[in-house]
Amino acid sequence: MGSVPRDLYSVASATVSTMRVISQTLSIEMLIVVFAFIIAKPMGHFPQLLQSSNLALTISTVLCFISMIASLIGIELL
Repeated sequence: MGSVPRDLYSVASATVSTMRVISQTLSIEMLIVVFAFIIAKPMGHFPQLLQSSNLALTISTVLCFISMIASLIGIELL
């Protein structure tokens, strides 16, 4: 927010909030898809739950590193 002019603080704040909500929604959707593909059977399969949890965390970690590197590099989309 420090790089935004004072008169655009409200727009920047709304954009940041929207991106947070979108990322939370997408992460839950990714978790559900991973669970559905790996477990795909009635509950009671603890090893598959652990496997799908590990895969979901690995995917999230990779996406986090990609976004961190993009932020450090300073990629501008506009």
